[in-house]
Amino acid sequence: MSELKLIKQTKTPQGEVTSYNKDGTKSTQPLGEIVETTYKCPCGKGIIESTYENLAGYPDRYAFIKCEDCARTYEAHFFRVAWGGEPIVEKKKPI
Repeated sequence: MSELKLIKQTKTPQGEVTSYNKDGTKSTQPLGEIVETTYKCPCGKGIIESTYENLAGYPDRYAFIKCEDCARTYEAHFFRVAWGGEPIVEKKKPI
């Protein structure tokens, strides 16, 4: 399947943790971010929504095909996709 056409992407920071160093100075670490991305589906009538939760210790990602026609024909997954990469959309295999 060819690359997905990006429609929109939003990144939402999820706060930070503050700690104190041995010398008394403050240090902050980001907790991570949630990246929500919308792509055009293969037929062009609907969308594919992808969520990448890049949170410290709890990374996860999801992809949903929001088009009745494409949902019958295609599946979206992240098998063999680098963290932060777009989902793979390919034709469903017959059972």
